[in-house]
Amino acid sequence: MKKYLIILSIMLTLSFIGCTNANKPTTANVPAKEDNSSISNKSTDNSKKVTETSTDKSKEVTETSKENSAKSNKEESTKAVKTTASNSQITINEKSLDKNSTFYFGMSKEDLTSKLNKIKLAIENEIEITSSENDPEFGNKQIWTKDISFSFNKENKLYAINIKENIPTSLGLKNGDSIEKLEKLYGKDYAKYKTDIGLLYQYCINDCYFKVYFENGKLTEWGISKYKFLK
Repeated sequence: MKKYLIILSIMLTLSFIGCTNANKPTTANVPAKEDNSSISNKSTDNSKKVTETSTDKSKEVTETSKENSAKSNKEESTKAVKTTASNSQITINEKSLDKNSTFYFGMSKEDLTSKLNKIKLAIENEIEITSSENDPEFGNKQIWTKDISFSFNKENKLYAINIKENIPTSLGLKNGDSIEKLEKLYGKDYAKYKTDIGLLYQYCINDCYFKVYFENGKLTEWGISKYKFLK
């Protein structure tokens, strides 16, 4: 009997221990809860990263925009520098070179230079005629651009313009045109001279001289002067 009581006591003890262990909370598979401070810090860090990324992208867009703007301005500046005499800003009427023209007889050298700067037509050279003391133009000054030359008397007043650029006359005569077209537009009442490189046709229009130069039958240059051509 005593033996059975001992066995029963042991069994009850083991049963009690098992129940006690079953009631203990398990922590092996339960993740530790983060405190509010840790969560807040992580949220702030993520917010900073998003803000920094957004700021960096904004900077990139701004810098790209500035580069494109600078490039555009540079291209516009280059275009302005390349303005040629054929630009529509220039009007030269061989029949009446008055103040309705871009350049006119009697225009001062200073005013003409200012006009060239305004329309961005660069001066390439400025000379004084010293070929011969017997030359009636001896001592006069000339301003040359890429395609137009301007002659000034000793009072620095404009008296002649010569044009090599493809600027047409008021009647549409232009570089490359034939003598036949010249005669069709202006008639045959002209004086003709031989030059070192071809022929010169000279018309007297409104007390001024319209001069047209040809090489191999093609117009290469035209001009207008207050004085007629001297052989």
